[in-house]
Amino acid sequence: MANRALGFSNNYYVFGSLYGYIFSARKKDVRRLHQLSNSVIIFDEIQSIPDNCIGMFNSALNMLEHLADVKVVLCSATPPLLEKIKHPLQWSQYKDIDTNYSKDMKKIHRVFVTDKTDVQNCFSVEKIAELAYEKQQERSNALTIMNTVSGATLVFECLKKKFEQIPEMNRPLLILLTTNLCPDHKKRRIQQMINALKENIPVLCVSTSLIEAGVDISFDVVLRACSGLDSLIQAAGRCNRHDHKKLGELIVFYSYEIDFMHESITKNTTISQLTRKLICSHCVLDKFKKAPEDFENNILSNKALEMYYSRYYEIIQDRVDYPVTSQGFTLYDLNSFWSCWCTEISKAKKSDVNWMMHQAFETAGRYFKVIEDYSIGVLVPYEKGRELIEELNSGNIKFQPDNLRKLKRQAQNYSVNLNESYIRKHKQNFSYFEAADLYCLKEGCYDEEKGVTDFEAQSWII
Repeated sequence: MANRALGFSNNYYVFGSLYGYIFSARKKDVRRLHQLSNSVIIFDEIQSIPDNCIGMFNSALNMLEHLADVKVVLCSATPPLLEKIKHPLQWSQYKDIDTNYSKDMKKIHRVFVTDKTDVQNCFSVEKIAELAYEKQQERSNALTIMNTVSGATLVFECLKKKFEQIPEMNRPLLILLTTNLCPDHKKRRIQQMINALKENIPVLCVSTSLIEAGVDISFDVVLRACSGLDSLIQAAGRCNRHDHKKLGELIVFYSYEIDFMHESITKNTTISQLTRKLICSHCVLDKFKKAPEDFENNILSNKALEMYYSRYYEIIQDRVDYPVTSQGFTLYDLNSFWSCWCTEISKAKKSDVNWMMHQAFETAGRYFKVIEDYSIGVLVPYEKGRELIEELNSGNIKFQPDNLRKLKRQAQNYSVNLNESYIRKHKQNFSYFEAADLYCLKEGCYDEEKGVTDFEAQSWII
């Protein structure tokens, strides 16, 4: 009987923690592995597990269930087909907790989809801004979701410029949500929108995909730059969420970001992953246009989602074991049976290697990163963050370890993750406090509307 429940909603964090327990070469982590036994672990938003970690994630869960008596609950509005990869997740007898979910979904008609996708006609910044404003005027509020920080910021700037021609009393509340805002800033912006929507104040929000999960907010219209079908379904979840009498509308379009991404597809892991999702979504959307009856006349149906995931996993089969291309091996291989290494040793010794264990845990731990593009948390001058920076500048807590630890905990709500190379390139905009091991953004580099003012800092972050 399980006696503890562990819940995680941020899968980048949780897989890093799980990896620390199970795959790390550090002895202290291995010794703590038993703490997971006889427990219930709940994973929320399971579709966000990185592609290259899926194989190890499945194997870890299989091991925990069979050897440690762990009950694992996976939660998602768009459940991935984790049993379709070469290292499948072994589902229990009762895969779905809610057995009537599919039947209930057919009865709910909260959103209709307007498909404006055309590979020959990508929407420009101006066209996206114009459509967003038009829909907001038509239905009182609207949400536009872009694929990248740079895309969302440019649409926001275009709308802001457009509003200069409109009397202030007639302007809707315009809000930008991206990862350039620190957590406390994002939380306040979301609450501001929720309050405005409750009071029927016109709202126009431009965001990245961060709004698609874990945010209980409802708009009349959602415009979504095409991405994976799972993201489109998540975006539909921000539309008419509370089932008002009038149907909500999800508008899907190809944005100018697509061409922009192709220039760096080989340079950026996040963008190449997004491009693969776009290709699979395009296949499903195209087939839906030709034969909608095959998908119950609903592009957001389970059948459409299953086709999308099946195609997507066909494409990424060679990536799910965390390949380290530069070295010619995968982390799955290192953590199971390092066949390539054993083969080389056998050749060198001209005999078979009959060791009991062939894993290379330390090497695997050295190469593993949940997020491949290394970033650093930077404390920003926003509200309480400004006070924390002043406290660091004063030097009063330099030799007070307890106070430094407390400050670093508080700093998490006022920090933005920025790429290490960007920090080096623009070092004049940062201060570094060695005692706290903290980078701080200087005044003038953080904006009340956009957060970090130079969106180049995270232009490729989704």
